[in-house]
Amino acid sequence: MFTAICPHCGLYQTEKQVRFAGGQGIARCMACGGEYAYRALPLFIVLGASGTGKTTLALRLQREQDRIIVLDGDLLWRQEFLGEGNAAFFSVWMNMALNISQCGKPVLLTMGGMPDDFLNNPQARFFPAIHVLGLCAQEEDLAARLRARPSWRNSASEEFLESMLRYNAAVRQLDPALDTSGRDERACAQEIMDFVQQRV
Repeated sequence: MFTAICPHCGLYQTEKQVRFAGGQGIARCMACGGEYAYRALPLFIVLGASGTGKTTLALRLQREQDRIIVLDGDLLWRQEFLGEGNAAFFSVWMNMALNISQCGKPVLLTMGGMPDDFLNNPQARFFPAIHVLGLCAQEEDLAARLRARPSWRNSASEEFLESMLRYNAAVRQLDPALDTSGRDERACAQEIMDFVQQRV
């Protein structure tokens, strides 16, 4: 387990100096200078608008492979995370991913956001690399998917549709980005795995 508590002086402090060597991260306590090692694995993020297939593909990857740990970001969402660009939400997930990766497998998160939400987060220093893949869909296809959802999800309102279409357009500009429209689910899942395997 990776913790903010220094094993040398016992101080709880999230600020650490970090360096990487031989597949390990070396965290240095800013108070006492004590150092301790942890497993340093890359973090993978698959981000995109509602309706682009994040949850569907996460479930498939969870069932069909065991090389990476795949988690859906919605699992930890709470209304109290609203505001301030949801920075606290991203911090919680990155800290969770760091701790889970201590089992020796990289973590892949499927969630909303943009690359800078992760790359500029203070928790980013603990990962040797953060790789982001955008998930997008054709505009008409995305709107149809959202309108077809059960009414309790409130996905069909014009305000929500407009916000997701704007977000989808921004994600489409990312490199790399995977367009799921007209694509077989299995093929999309394999493309995500190829993205991971090329970077592990």
